[in-house]
Amino acid sequence: YNPYVNAGAMVSASVLQNNIGLGEDVYEIFQSACQDTAMEDMRLRIDPGVYESEMSCNTNNMNIAKELSKRGILEGKFTSAVDSYTQCCSMLTTTEDMAVMAAT
Repeated sequence: YNPYVNAGAMVSASVLQNNIGLGEDVYEIFQSACQDTAMEDMRLRIDPGVYESEMSCNTNNMNIAKELSKRGILEGKFTSAVDSYTQCCSMLTTTEDMAVMAAT
């Protein structure tokens, strides 16, 4: 268990949404960036079933984001940051594509 990974990713999502002005388009930008470096770009897409399942039981991430927001670390609505983070975590990919993305 390492809450920093989740917390850092949610803070990054909030920065992208609020400071850079991506708004709710964080996932689309993330997916596009991954597709640009993947071997088979069309394999990378969100799995709606995984996303819905994660959103229905992500109390821990909501609590982490709420605490980050309370401390002034997370910008904007904490629920938006959790939503963007969860979408990114719900992207389908393969080990082959992940290896190519890591190498490029």
